[in-house]
Amino acid sequence: MNRIIVRPPKVSLSDFLGDFNYLPSLIRQAKHEPMPTMYDAKQLTALYGILPFGSLRFLMNFLIRKKG
Repeated sequence: MNRIIVRPPKVSLSDFLGDFNYLPSLIRQAKHEPMPTMYDAKQLTALYGILPFGSLRFLMNFLIRKKG
């Protein structure tokens, strides 16, 4: 093959570095959508990419705790 499709390297969630960023809330008040951070990518990967393969009860508990 002409290497059109390249297999990505294996990574784990601990490879994503970053911390919660409070600045986007101020940017949203100015009617602009901020760029996502690495923390956002890690959280969304876990929530929508990994947890759906787990139990529904675990996912519901996670969402309830996140809202609270």
